[in-house]
Amino acid sequence: MTQTVALTPVVDDLHRRTRILVVALLAVLVLAAVLISFAQTGVGGTSLANPHPVGTYIYDGVPRAHPPFLGITNWPLVFEVLSLVLNLACWATFGWLWWRRGTIHPALILMFALWIAVCLTDPLANWGYSAAYDPRMLHFPIHWPYVSLAPTVEPLSAVAGWQWWYLLPGLAGFGIWRHASRRVTPRAWINRHPLWGLFLIGFAVGAAIDVVAELVFIKSGVYTYTQLKGPLVGGGHTWQFPVVWGPLFQILLYGLTTVFLWRDDRGQTVCGLLGARLRLWRHRPVAREVAIASSVLLVSYLLAIGTMAILKYNASTIAKPWPYQETKTYDPTGLWQRQGQPGPFYKGN
Repeated sequence: MTQTVALTPVVDDLHRRTRILVVALLAVLVLAAVLISFAQTGVGGTSLANPHPVGTYIYDGVPRAHPPFLGITNWPLVFEVLSLVLNLACWATFGWLWWRRGTIHPALILMFALWIAVCLTDPLANWGYSAAYDPRMLHFPIHWPYVSLAPTVEPLSAVAGWQWWYLLPGLAGFGIWRHASRRVTPRAWINRHPLWGLFLIGFAVGAAIDVVAELVFIKSGVYTYTQLKGPLVGGGHTWQFPVVWGPLFQILLYGLTTVFLWRDDRGQTVCGLLGARLRLWRHRPVAREVAIASSVLLVSYLLAIGTMAILKYNASTIAKPWPYQETKTYDPTGLWQRQGQPGPFYKGN
């Protein structure tokens, strides 16, 4: 009888976690069904469509300026499937750990925070970075006001896709830091200043992964940076990439994502310690951590977006030729037209 009473709270807590996961799964399925019901592909019949497209190459029924990269004609589908698989893998892994152990892994907190700070601001980020996506991607209706900030279309995969983009490099950076800290003495700099060590390693790992991944996706034509200011890789070509500005302006995102995975000897995260010091939401510690992490990441991301927008409106290099020839050329400042590129043009929102 004593054993049964002792096990009751554990069993009840397990049932509570199970109910939460079931409700969360149902909510995700409902949200996915709603979004897919509104989703579109292509730009036919919209204000974005080029009425007289001239296709240098035609594949999958659409005109393109370049031949398919590595012979694969539908890179948008590859990107969407990859995003879905990696994102579900992250949620499933850390959700299972929480259900199994009863304690929330910091990565699960970061998944929620990244969704608020990065995924929900993606249209604004695409506007600031001048990032135009392949219209073949499953996307939100072009006429919706907020998503119409995007230079071409706002991909549906952005609702969840960017979580793994920042979390996985953060986990890699954290693993490297932990391995390095164990191989040196407790008096080594990396152990005396763990948060600074995490921040610098996280940024270095994130920047390296970002450059490689973005060069692949840009070369494949999934998206392109339409106009930029140097230094650039492939400047003046469709696959141009801001090799310095792109990773540098995200130093806070990559660095902080790694820092937020750290826990002290009592299991407290940086956001947990900060929340306790500020005495916010004492009875809602998880919501408090999510709120603090998402707020910090959002501010850092907005700084990056704003800086890239300044460069965009002072750009001197365009990504020619325009790759998505079924659409009008995105030309918010008239730079494309001044450089003699063929239209029709549109300024975007």
